[in-house]
Amino acid sequence: MLKKISVLIRSALLLLLLSPVVPATVAAQTELPKPKKVTRHVTDTLLLTYNNHLPVIEVQINGLGYQFLIDTGSSVCASFAPDINSVLTDIFTVTLTGENGNTSRITAGKLDRLKIGRHEFHNVYLSAQDFQSIRCQGIDGVIGYSVLRDLSVKFDVRKGICIVSDDNTVVKAENKSLKTSFEITNGGMPVLRVSPMPRLDQSVGLDTGSGEFYLLSQRHYQAQKNIFGRAVRDVSDGGQARLTLLSYDRQELRRKFGFPNFKFGNISVRDTEAQLIDDRNSYLGGALLELGTLTLDYRNRNYYFQPFETISSAPKMQDVTIVPSNKGLEAGIVWRMSAAYEKGIRVAQRVIAVNGETVTDPCQTLFRISQSGIWALTTVDDEGNRYEWEDETLMRQLRRQ
Repeated sequence: MLKKISVLIRSALLLLLLSPVVPATVAAQTELPKPKKVTRHVTDTLLLTYNNHLPVIEVQINGLGYQFLIDTGSSVCASFAPDINSVLTDIFTVTLTGENGNTSRITAGKLDRLKIGRHEFHNVYLSAQDFQSIRCQGIDGVIGYSVLRDLSVKFDVRKGICIVSDDNTVVKAENKSLKTSFEITNGGMPVLRVSPMPRLDQSVGLDTGSGEFYLLSQRHYQAQKNIFGRAVRDVSDGGQARLTLLSYDRQELRRKFGFPNFKFGNISVRDTEAQLIDDRNSYLGGALLELGTLTLDYRNRNYYFQPFETISSAPKMQDVTIVPSNKGLEAGIVWRMSAAYEKGIRVAQRVIAVNGETVTDPCQTLFRISQSGIWALTTVDDEGNRYEWEDETLMRQLRRQ
């Protein structure tokens, strides 16, 4: 399942997207001009699509509606739609630096007008990308910090709404006892404090461009290895990940940890899973929104988190993820000690069927699983051997329905 809209985007824009890989916030070495907001004192309630743990809303460009991800981990806005990119003006290139220190040259251009509900912005600079696999998931672009910086945004995935305000309307309605301050990185990412385990506090970035709940950096893990080693169970035994992103193609070992009691804000979350990532920073991802309503007040740098009444544990990572390749689709990450691994599913095997349907159009398959997830998979290896896996728990639930 393509849970990470921060991997493919960020490989050229250093906005990483696709399966749970490494988030890397974008910080422009040459800062892009700030958009001009032409509307004032506006509060709008918008339809929110929670696409694979990623918050997506509709924006208006030239009178047409497009689905944009609200990505708190991106400093800039981005477009993946050719018809949007074709109307950009003042095209230029800029060097961007990720949180991990890597740099990339991207193409950017100016959009005359962008509307988010009744909020209207002029002269919005976008990174122009051509990632068909992202559009297959129903996402045409990204709203980043350049637009979010003067707004308050409230996410409520249970009601399916996102409230966007440029004044104090949203904040005034919040419970003041829930107010917690946050910092902002150079790339515009909010930085929050969490306690993944007793007596261990940690600063983490909030990256709603990642569909996971908690991503633990190698740097943080190594610095506190003696503490993590005593209390954290390794539930993966080293999963393999294949990251095929433009010219970036490699396999690497990954680890997945389980935390019995993860504390964030005013809540405790049981049985949290975290992926160990090769990054300098750790992150909370978009799966956090499944646990409660979140309001980000960018202007005053405060957030409000109201947990839902029925919280038990954070969403779990799937046994296997799917990525596009020159084979069509292939297995991207396969966790060891998982049922999929036991059934013979391995990284880079070609995917021929998902959820009982033969893959004929990879784009359509990617869109379907972005809405529903994966509960059955059939792959073949290079020798033509066939492997099948089903998520037995989900299959039982589906049969009862």
